[in-house]
Amino acid sequence: MTILIVDDEFRIGQLIRRLIHFEELGLELIDVFDDSEKALGAILLHHPDVVISDIKMPGMDGLELVRRTQEAGIASRFVFVSGFREFEYAHKALQYGVEDYLLKPVKEEDLNNILQKLSDGHEQVLQHRREKKQLQEEARRGRYIRGFDLIQAIESAGEWVDWQELNRMMQSNVQNGKMLAFLLQLDYYDASQQDDIQDRMVINNLITMTEDRLRPHLYEQLYAVQDKTLMIGLLNYAPAASTMVRQELYTVYADVRRYLSGFQEYVATLAFGEEITPQQGKLSLQTARQRMNWRIALGANRIIGPEHFVTNPKLGELDTIARAQLQNAVEALNAAAASRVWQDLVRQIQSNPQNDPALYYTLARCFLNTFYGDLTWDERRTRQCRNWLEQVRHCWQLPQLNELVEQAIAEELQTQQKELDNQTARPVRMALDYIAENYAQKIGLDEIAEMLQMNSSYFSTLFKKETGRNFQNYLTEYRIEKAKELLRTTNETMMSVAEQVGYQDTRYFSQCFVKVVGVKPSLYRKMYS
Repeated sequence: MTILIVDDEFRIGQLIRRLIHFEELGLELIDVFDDSEKALGAILLHHPDVVISDIKMPGMDGLELVRRTQEAGIASRFVFVSGFREFEYAHKALQYGVEDYLLKPVKEEDLNNILQKLSDGHEQVLQHRREKKQLQEEARRGRYIRGFDLIQAIESAGEWVDWQELNRMMQSNVQNGKMLAFLLQLDYYDASQQDDIQDRMVINNLITMTEDRLRPHLYEQLYAVQDKTLMIGLLNYAPAASTMVRQELYTVYADVRRYLSGFQEYVATLAFGEEITPQQGKLSLQTARQRMNWRIALGANRIIGPEHFVTNPKLGELDTIARAQLQNAVEALNAAAASRVWQDLVRQIQSNPQNDPALYYTLARCFLNTFYGDLTWDERRTRQCRNWLEQVRHCWQLPQLNELVEQAIAEELQTQQKELDNQTARPVRMALDYIAENYAQKIGLDEIAEMLQMNSSYFSTLFKKETGRNFQNYLTEYRIEKAKELLRTTNETMMSVAEQVGYQDTRYFSQCFVKVVGVKPSLYRKMYS
């Protein structure tokens, strides 16, 4: 059973921690907080079984903490700590589902008796929660599937949506009134730290929090998840509830930020579409998507609403000049030139303040598709291009997008250069392998060049470029190294040693040995034998 403690007086929170018999009762401490806002963030993140809370705290008091926890759909059980003058207040709190209360100063025996009572019934509570959660999950999965199908149907529909038909087909309950689409996008501080399992868990918890918070004010609410980190919501409500729904969305966003404070990876942006009639639901979704693109100009971790105008940015492909410049840069493996093409295109968008920030995303996708399209297509490049395009979607600052595109350019062209170098170096590696296996035989540059089906002069130049030595010097040094080994480890005659390393003339062998080693073979043997 997990415990979280919150008291605005730090020393009292620590005293309560020291009084608890954790090991004896099989309890685990999540943390001790002296700030109720931070405590709520931890509750939303960890779902503690029991929260021991002061009832009177600055900012959010104990009752508000209970209410916010329950609204988030978290079934933590609360034990209040109160002063004598707060006794009636604490007693009243039992009506809110608070399990028990303790008077200050807290007595060790009373505290542990309450925790023992909660622990004894914990397994039964857990089983009830598991059964309830399973039913909720099954119902939620059904709603998500329905919501995803409905939102897809709306976005693929014409300008007007026939809700009577969709309600019948999808078993939804959209009514005449108002409709508002919103998007909640989770981006990353560091895209390399993505965790698919955690992303799914977090986004599902956020949908649950949102559903529970908004349910009392709506006719219908539909949700879908796109690309693991984008939550799409479609809300239907009476015109009279319009102001309340917007206020509640702001509160939801505050809860989201508080929940995400328990993680290090995420920034969250909420974007509203236009509030319209259900028949125009497609327009609300479109404007929500367009406003979400404003985060590239405004930054993330904010709400983007009706004050940000939307246009319909169009950029189907790069212009002919830019395409030609990019193609030339790719063919020359010139990362600096490719980067200049990108920066010139970005400056063109920046030069007109009326341009919609969505153009930056569109430009990045066009640029990368063109960049990879100009390369020989294969599975690796297909996978890499998709990876970069996915990361483009999570860029929430223009410098971040610039860095991403330039990184894509540099990494891909470096890979291209390595592949080209490997193709060039392959004949030399084959020649080195041939020398290692046949150094005792008669070997010449022309013979190996012919074997490799290469021009002798070109092969000679390539060999020196890759090894730093000309062919004949390399062959001589390799043979002499083998001769040195034989002289140190065997009693073979000089003639035998010379023949074993490819020399038929002992005198010539001795001359080569002196040239490489600096001493005659016979003296070398005396020195090292």
